[in-house]
Amino acid sequence: MKSLCSKAKIHYYSISIFMIFTVMVAAVDASTISITDPNPVTRAFSSDGAAVVTTVPITGISSSSFNTGLVTSEYSSWSVNTGTSSPGTFSVSSYDAGFTSSSGGAQIQVTYDNGSPVSAGQQLQWVQFISTNSPLGGTSSPYIDPRPNDDTLPFYWTSAELPSYTSGNSLGFSDFSKRSISQLSTTDPIEWRANLFQVQWDGATTITANDGLQWGWDMKSATEGSASGEFVNPSPSGPPAVLSGVGTSNFTWGDGSAFGSPSSSLSFVGNSFNPAPGDVFSLGTLSYYNGTIAENTQADFVDLFLSVSFDNVPDKSTSIETSLSLINTLNYGVDQWADADYVNFISGGYNHSFHVFEGQTAQVELLAKIVANAVIPQDKSTDLLGFGTFATDMLYSFELIGFGDVTGGGFTTSTVVPEPGSLILAASGLLTTVINLYRRRKDT
Repeated sequence: MKSLCSKAKIHYYSISIFMIFTVMVAAVDASTISITDPNPVTRAFSSDGAAVVTTVPITGISSSSFNTGLVTSEYSSWSVNTGTSSPGTFSVSSYDAGFTSSSGGAQIQVTYDNGSPVSAGQQLQWVQFISTNSPLGGTSSPYIDPRPNDDTLPFYWTSAELPSYTSGNSLGFSDFSKRSISQLSTTDPIEWRANLFQVQWDGATTITANDGLQWGWDMKSATEGSASGEFVNPSPSGPPAVLSGVGTSNFTWGDGSAFGSPSSSLSFVGNSFNPAPGDVFSLGTLSYYNGTIAENTQADFVDLFLSVSFDNVPDKSTSIETSLSLINTLNYGVDQWADADYVNFISGGYNHSFHVFEGQTAQVELLAKIVANAVIPQDKSTDLLGFGTFATDMLYSFELIGFGDVTGGGFTTSTVVPEPGSLILAASGLLTTVINLYRRRKDT
């Protein structure tokens, strides 16, 4: 688009470099499309890793798909001739996804070489139609680019601009279409497509539409995804320990038959998420049931294997494996706080504990944040269309932060202090210091 994104001025001296390296040729009726960009950027990330833009493949479109009705509805006295193929060649010298400041989109530079002079009285021009779910400037989709128009004609270049992009039998085109990353909060993904047609104009009110090409881009939240989890590598891994659910999201341990009690259990239900990198969010919910079980039938350790999938950049999906210590306390029946079993994360620098009262179930959110680090930065600031420095790749990692709110019969602590004493409770009902928690198995 032109005026909605501030029209990019590319003077025609740049056309001499357009044919330096052909990497693809596609037939479009009698015309051809040559992609001459030796290093196109098909995917780019915002500097903070929150958004990703991908270009759509360039495809040829025939004159029969020219939106005649849209032109004649806005220019009622005009007529359009279609059904002819372009005799020349479309050369795309630059086609890149990218970001500048707080906006992302794609830039393109095209030259059409007619191959021979146009008919007397005719003039080469461009008409570009835009279809998007995020129109700007109060317009609706589809529309003729630019909006608002900067003259009274349906063409991309104004009559004053056209000489700067015309050289002999060739006509140049450039565009940098973009949207603010903030718009993803209401429209995700943002989809933008352009049908660009080479036309001939008689200087009055008649257009002859020839072939063209379609290009465009999508911008999406890069960190939208979901998590799932399973429990693996219990210790001890066999008799006399009584275990089930290894390799699933619901792990049980211990024999409670002598007490009429179910086994103790941990389960994990993952969440969908879409945070900005650096924001704390919930990966999912950890549920813990504290059963009364026989001595020597317990598990003392188990690993939680978390699979984290990104919807829009699936190649960045990853996993987190952390070890849990299962503390099965002695039950004296005097102090429910001391009888509470608990689980510690013993790897990854995670120092919180999740406690559950005897015979009860509690749930807690597992909080994390995404850390994004740009890799392979690419500087397009010298490009004629105005890209800044952006990332063509991004490395994401996850950090476990802590537990969230507890529901049910349990509480969390930030540290475990294995010293004699009493339990001090905060006014909120959450345990802030734990003392006198015995790291021993339950009695029979």
